Formats: sequence, structure tokens, C-alpha cells
Amino acid sequence: MQKNVYFYAGTAFVMALLVWGFRVSEDMKERTTYLESTLESIDNKIQTQNNLIAGKAFYMPGTACTIRASAEQTPEDILTYARACATAHQEWITEQEIAREIAELESESR
Repeated sequence: MQKNVYFYAGTAFVMALLVWGFRVSEDMKERTTYLESTLESIDNKIQTQNNLIAGKAFYMPGTACTIRASAEQTPEDILTYARACATAHQEWITEQEIAREIAELESESR
């Protein structure tokens, strides 16, 4: 009888460890995915800024975007430079929306 109690207690303990291990594993997968996504986002932002700063893409807010396209640039490079312009344009649009909201708030407070 005593052996059965130890057997069942041991089995329950092992099962609890397996469930806990599975939960920890799933949590680590979620955290790893989140961190990888965050790092990729940061890398994209850095790459975008580097392309704009290096003069590979010239963005003139609200006007135009010029992309360097010599024989040295590959089609993938051109897409990367276009992404830099698109990101800069999105930032400009966001700035315009914020400025518009501030102007509306100021006019309402008068």
C-alpha cells in the first residue's frame, strides 16, 4: 500500500513537472518571437536612417523621393531605398497629423 502512495505521488510530481516545463517552453517561445520581432524592427529603422543619411535615398517632405540607381545598386537595394523613403514619408505624415491636432486644440481653447 505504501509503495502505491509513493508511486502515485511520484507520478503526480513528474506530471506536474512536465506541465510546468511545457508552460515555460511556450512562454520562452513567445518571448523569443517578441524579441526577434523587436530586433528586426530596430534593425529596419537603423537601415532606413543609414540609407537616408548616406544619400542613397533623398526624401523631400511632402514633395518627392529620389533614389540612387547606378549600376552598383541591385534591385533589392532599390527596394530598400524605397522603403527608407516610405518610412520617412510616414513619419512626415504623422508629424503633419500631430501639428493639425495641436492647431485644432489651440483654436478651440481661444
